[in-house]
Amino acid sequence: MEIHYHGGDRVNKKITVSSILIISILATSMAGTVLARPFYKDLTVEKASRLVLSKGHKDLVVIDLRPASMYTAGHAPGAINVPVIEITGGTPPVIAHWDVLEAWMESTEGQSHLNDKIIIYCLAGLASPEGAQYLIDEGFKKVNSMEGGFNAWAAAGYPIET
Repeated sequence: MEIHYHGGDRVNKKITVSSILIISILATSMAGTVLARPFYKDLTVEKASRLVLSKGHKDLVVIDLRPASMYTAGHAPGAINVPVIEITGGTPPVIAHWDVLEAWMESTEGQSHLNDKIIIYCLAGLASPEGAQYLIDEGFKKVNSMEGGFNAWAAAGYPIET
């Protein structure tokens, strides 16, 4: 079966049904590839607190991306510090050093957590989604970004370690 296209004064163009079928199959397979890309999950501070504060999650890793000085002043219980964020006070006010996260991922410690559940947070929830996707893209399986960051954790009154 052929479909004829009449483009005004242009020469008739033939499009066969088989051509349309091939284009459809290619488009569908390409869309499947794009949709198959894994993504991190957003986690509310309430859900994050239930995981962090429960004692039954030995395979849980909590990563605080804030500067070491902020981490030392207070962090979610059990969090480790991977200080990606630098607050400059200038323009731009915040710089993300993703090479620090990359170094952690490639370390023995980081590699030991490939299949563990990870909750990652920053100060206000702006940098942690990017960090979470970075982890996913590098093969980490169960990565969650805590919405609102440490500010939301502290505002909700959840325990803070120093």
